[in-house]
Amino acid sequence: MGSPTVVVNGTDANQFFLLNEFKLVISSWPSSSVQLMGKDSIMEKQGEKHRIFSGIIASSLSCAGLEAMVPKIWINVEPQMLGIFERVLEGVFAPPIRVPGSKFSRAKKAREEIEIKGVDRYSEGEEDGDGRRRSERRDVIFSDAHDTTSFAIAMTFRMLAHHPNCFSQAFPMWLQFMPVLWTTYATHYNEDYFPDHMAFDPSRFEEPIQPYVFLPFGGGPRMCAGYQLAKLNILIFIHFVVTRYNWSLQYPDEPITMDPLPFPSHGMPINIYPKKL
Repeated sequence: MGSPTVVVNGTDANQFFLLNEFKLVISSWPSSSVQLMGKDSIMEKQGEKHRIFSGIIASSLSCAGLEAMVPKIWINVEPQMLGIFERVLEGVFAPPIRVPGSKFSRAKKAREEIEIKGVDRYSEGEEDGDGRRRSERRDVIFSDAHDTTSFAIAMTFRMLAHHPNCFSQAFPMWLQFMPVLWTTYATHYNEDYFPDHMAFDPSRFEEPIQPYVFLPFGGGPRMCAGYQLAKLNILIFIHFVVTRYNWSLQYPDEPITMDPLPFPSHGMPINIYPKKL
């Protein structure tokens, strides 16, 4: 924001920038994001350090890693931490000015509260056998975000409520539901790749899509290391809801707010009731 900007579009541009990360281009984050996520988080790693760090995280969050880890995560769930993490995430793209009551100020306090409440118990000592610093292990905890996952789930249910014909026709293949219009990459809005791109049409994914067109998890070295975890959360949640419940929107025309991700401005309250089997 406030800097010279070049806008590019198309698969060739996507491929060029994604494959040349650390070579010709280097991605960066706003100051507020770095302060809240930590200077030792994965988003601040470059080159070989990023490759190693990303590989460790991706291995832990692979299908095999999740199969072993999910039961342990479930046993150690701490619901009271959710609100604190949400306050941190609310400040990630806020102006980095610590004025009392501002989003960034609340986010900084929330990060400090998380550290006090027990993050350090997962990273005792300054270094472990691999030489990774305590701050690296601490900051990786802040690198994970659930907002993108929860927003994707909410927008899927919103679209299905608005387009019941898609739900009734595609119910046996509900795993394919991926709403295109809320993605941020310009190619998702390109009519050459997605005709009638603003329409909710799950059937568009029945045919193979060429590389570098649909990039919900990014690509190249910076591809989301936790995409398997995101898919697991989304698919399991949607499976249980669509197979057991019906729902309707309380405010069908509820406007969408961008802050920075798209979400219904009133929180998308719904009416939900069990299916009659």
